Amino acid sequence: MMDITSTAWGTAHGRDVSLHTLDNGSMSVSVSDFGGVVNRLLVPGTDGKQHDVALGFDTLDEYLEDKSFMGSLVGRTANRIGNAVLTLEGKDYPLDANHGAHQLHGGSQGFFTKVWDGSCDVADAGAQLTLRLTSPHMDQGFPGELNITARYLLTPDNELHITFTATTDRTTVVDM
Repeated sequence: MMDITSTAWGTAHGRDVSLHTLDNGSMSVSVSDFGGVVNRLLVPGTDGKQHDVALGFDTLDEYLEDKSFMGSLVGRTANRIGNAVLTLEGKDYPLDANHGAHQLHGGSQGFFTKVWDGSCDVADAGAQLTLRLTSPHMDQGFPGELNITARYLLTPDNELHITFTATTDRTTVVDM
């Protein structure tokens, strides 16, 4: 039996934040629309009990203070961009330097700090949470408006699929 529950989890940046739990009766995953954080992943153990295998925190406030990107979506780029400068098509774009002289995981206001728009549905394929975010042109220094979708699908066969799609209106980078 597939099920989705969404519960109020607090507020961030003046917006309500929810924690969405996808459950197939054997396994469940809880994902926040703040930063796309995988807060909990309960999987069946050989002992017949469910075990949480996700590292993370209990409260939204802890994620708001987190500097380690625990369980969250990062971007526009994962990893570091040296000297916080992106060169595209012969043009340099100064980026938000949030890791010494470098940019790490999209800058100090990267995707992990955003409240995403979420929607849930249950179908034959499983329980699905879809998160959407628009990153405007020059957000954290990156060119191009970027429309991102992150889908979390929990199947009846205990598989968790996370799929990312992005479209842009000009040349840019994206590496989530």
